[in-house]
Amino acid sequence: ISLKLDWDYFIALSQTTKKKLISNNVDYKKIKTIYAGVDINTNFKKKNSDYFRILTVSRLVNYKRVDLLIKACKVLFNKDYKFSVLIVGDGLLKEKLNDLIRKNNLQNTIKIKSKLSREDLIYEFVNSDLFVLTSEEEGFGMVVIEAASLKVPFVVTNIDTLKEITKNGLGGLFFKKGDYKDLAEKISKFIKD
Repeated sequence: ISLKLDWDYFIALSQTTKKKLISNNVDYKKIKTIYAGVDINTNFKKKNSDYFRILTVSRLVNYKRVDLLIKACKVLFNKDYKFSVLIVGDGLLKEKLNDLIRKNNLQNTIKIKSKLSREDLIYEFVNSDLFVLTSEEEGFGMVVIEAASLKVPFVVTNIDTLKEITKNGLGGLFFKKGDYKDLAEKISKFIKD
């Protein structure tokens, strides 16, 4: 409905979003692309850890595919890798994801936290060894930019928006959309080295 209103301009956060607007009959002359940015000032120092720490920040809804990370972790766990995972987010799938964690006996490896303060979230970014985003659709992917700005490498889905904002993977790796085994393989490359 809002696309049909007579707006002067639309602001798209990426060229991918601009293409989606055009495909929904928005006049390309009315669309401006303005990339988001981050300004993160932190004094946090990274703590030493015996475990490789993985972070994801996501709404817990279907298209974000956080289940893929849990399934990938089962593959890594079975290969005796030492790691921990923090999922920061909330949403309709929270209990379903907790059930998947229990079903795969990963309660000591994967934790879900909701509603962290901005300061606590930045602390978690700084103390992570890898950021993972499993989303199958993004308008921009701000959390990937936040991770990169804090010098945390990433593994993200190989979708157009994430290719665009990372300049084709500068700072991380892509995994095949929907493929938890490929995700596990990409994560293992960071755990090993």
